[in-house]
Amino acid sequence: MLAGVVLAALTAATGCSFVDSAISPSQSVSASSASLAGDRDEDFRRAVRDYTVEHVRAGGGYDAFERSLDDIARRHGISDWENDANTWVGVGQGLARAGVTGETLESYKTSLTSSDPARMREVQRGYDGERP
Repeated sequence: MLAGVVLAALTAATGCSFVDSAISPSQSVSASSASLAGDRDEDFRRAVRDYTVEHVRAGGGYDAFERSLDDIARRHGISDWENDANTWVGVGQGLARAGVTGETLESYKTSLTSSDPARMREVQRGYDGERP
């Protein structure tokens, strides 16, 4: 009881309100979920980037690349990797790390994305160091 009186006095004296500074449980869960999704996206993008570097250096074909992306996505809980910007940004980051430039870059962008303009833009964004 005394603690409640002291708490009320401190609140009145400082002009603070617990309501003003409180975070609702749903806000906390939402923030945590967003953070986890962001971590998952970053981990997935990094895995795609690293695999792309390996693939380019090994000179692998498109079919092997696609199968590996499918495996990477599955391990990261991504079900629609073909339409996930993180996939293509990661590919662009990998192409940049592998030192791919000029016509070779354009060739990779075209073949790896099946000439899809939206995917090619995302690859370029990743290559340029941007994120989704």
